[in-house]
Formats: sequence, structure tokens, C-alpha cells
Amino acid sequence: MSGLSCGHQRPAPTHGEVRHNNYRRVDVHHYPDAAEDVKSSLERVRERLHVKDDHGSIKIGADAFIHLWQQTPNQRWLAALFQIPVIRSLAHLAYNGFARLLYHWNRALKHW
Repeated sequence: MSGLSCGHQRPAPTHGEVRHNNYRRVDVHHYPDAAEDVKSSLERVRERLHVKDDHGSIKIGADAFIHLWQQTPNQRWLAALFQIPVIRSLAHLAYNGFARLLYHWNRALKHW
């Protein structure tokens, strides 16, 4: 599953969008042009989670998860844990490896 989360508010969610807190999840398979919101290609957004905050800053991959955890009251401890340098480095390696495998798996199965 690929995702694109944007911090800015938009009208009510439509098919392919889900709202959580101040973020909306956009399914790029329904809205391929949404990749332009984070200045990335559709294939890159399919491979890695992208988050755009209220200030327009874009976080990708493990950094996107850390940002979302920082904004979620019950998950702030995860953000703090994953910001420890050794854990952050390992998280980036694990995330990037898993994201690459999942991307190729989905391409092989022709999910898009």
C-alpha cells in the first residue's frame, strides 16, 4: 500500500482519501497527480511514504513515520525512540529495504 499524507486541510475526504487528525491519506492510485503535491514522481510515492506538513516541509520514508508519530499523542514515545541516532539509522535501513521489496512485489503482482 502506498500513501501520501499531507498536513494541510482540504475539503471533505473523497474516495481514495482518509483523514486522521490533521492529516489526510491519499491513495495515489486514485489520485496520481497527488505526487506533485510532494514534488515527487508517482513511482517514488508508490515506493515510500511521503508526508507534507503545514509548513510545506516534506518527510520521506522512516522520517515520515517519525513525523506522524510526533503528531499522535499515544505514539510520541515511538518518535522519541526512533530519533536515537543508532535506532534511526537502523530504521532507515530496514524501512528502505522493506519498501523496495514491497514495491517490487506489488509491481510483479500488477497491483498498479
